[in-house]
Amino acid sequence: MQVDDRNGFAPCSHSLYVLGTLILWMGWLCFNSCSGIFLNTPEQQEWARRSMVNSIIAPSVGGLHAFFLRNYIINRGEGKYKRYDMSTVTNGILIGAVAITGCCHQVEPWAACAIGFISIYFYMAGHLIMDKIGLDDALEAVQVHFFGGMWGIIAVAFFSKDIGILYSHPDSGRLLGI
Repeated sequence: MQVDDRNGFAPCSHSLYVLGTLILWMGWLCFNSCSGIFLNTPEQQEWARRSMVNSIIAPSVGGLHAFFLRNYIINRGEGKYKRYDMSTVTNGILIGAVAITGCCHQVEPWAACAIGFISIYFYMAGHLIMDKIGLDDALEAVQVHFFGGMWGIIAVAFFSKDIGILYSHPDSGRLLGI
């Protein structure tokens, strides 16, 4: 194990961390776009295309937004060594993928961008909550899966093309219980 003077030790290989994230992302692309095996009708084929595009956009926006935002939210005013790290980028990619999974075929690409962008605030809030209550999660799996999934469920109610609140459909708000 390689020792780091600032933190005591380096917990993992960043190159393998990034490789694992890319493998997961490729699996997510296949799952989201091909989970409906029967692509017989043009509507089903359109769902698969939209799912693939949205499964690329939301994680990409999430990773980039997390990369630039972490130092402003997590490391603010604490006097910590401020640096950009790849684990934040990879977790941003993963939370974007988690958040878009529930509605990848139901939203437009601009909404996938918004879902990926907003998901990082749920990730950061999860990080701050976990620190506040004193729970240690080395891989930040709770922040990614619980908080990202929570946002993904809420995002369907706002961004769904069919009955989303932003599209002023007569049934808008039904998914939120309104």
